[in-house]
Amino acid sequence: PSYKQGFHLATINTLTSEFDMMRHPDRKLFELDYYMESAGNVKFTITSKVQNKLVLEKTVPGNVGENVFEFDSQEIINGKPHTISMTTPDGKLYTLLTRLR
Repeated sequence: PSYKQGFHLATINTLTSEFDMMRHPDRKLFELDYYMESAGNVKFTITSKVQNKLVLEKTVPGNVGENVFEFDSQEIINGKPHTISMTTPDGKLYTLLTRLR
């Protein structure tokens, strides 16, 4: 299937307007699906809404189609809101308000 570029599988909680994420039980990492229309380096940033600070910045290679961004950081506060931003090779910015658990 073909999807729009961005966080194509993220289903937003209608009560909180956030995307709820949990670490994968076996790999102990957060896994976020995203879709790319062109290949290249993708920059992700994660900002704590509580502390108002950057807790992770990472650039990863992205392929055309579906991809998975795996991440974790000691600075992530479990159960609190964070903003995940993705900048694609063509300079487009996508953001997602999340609650990381």
